[in-house]
Amino acid sequence: MINYECVIVFDGLLPDEEIKAQQEKIQEIIIKDGGQINRIDVWGKKHLCFEIKHRREGFYTVFYFSAPKGAKLLKELDYSCRIEEKILRHMICHEIKTKTAEVAPAASAPAPAEQTAESVPAPATDEPALAAEQPAPAADETAPTAENTPVETTPVA
Repeated sequence: MINYECVIVFDGLLPDEEIKAQQEKIQEIIIKDGGQINRIDVWGKKHLCFEIKHRREGFYTVFYFSAPKGAKLLKELDYSCRIEEKILRHMICHEIKTKTAEVAPAASAPAPAEQTAESVPAPATDEPALAAEQPAPAADETAPTAENTPVETTPVA
């Protein structure tokens, strides 16, 4: 079984009963064609960035489901969402599971050993290196100082 997710934006002007009926209709399509619903997230009514079918609000619902490989479920679901006038937009895609970093609790973390400046790596930044780390000027070059730097003067009126 392959995991999928389907985001559906229903018309924001629909009453709650009609939205629930549409959600149940989508669930029936998934189950009828051999799929299994894993989870349903109801995001609720949101303001759209741009008008879709002259509507400024939509009701978002995300269906997480599994379907057998090669099933006609995806085509049937896509077709049903396209012809239904109460659905503004829909998108079906593979569910991608990301790895989350496990953070150890602070109490169980061992105390860091005393570190010297040489053992601690310097943080990576886009700023230029410190002057102490820059190479010294060649013997024939002179570093700019207050004595050899030209100063522009402007008369004050």
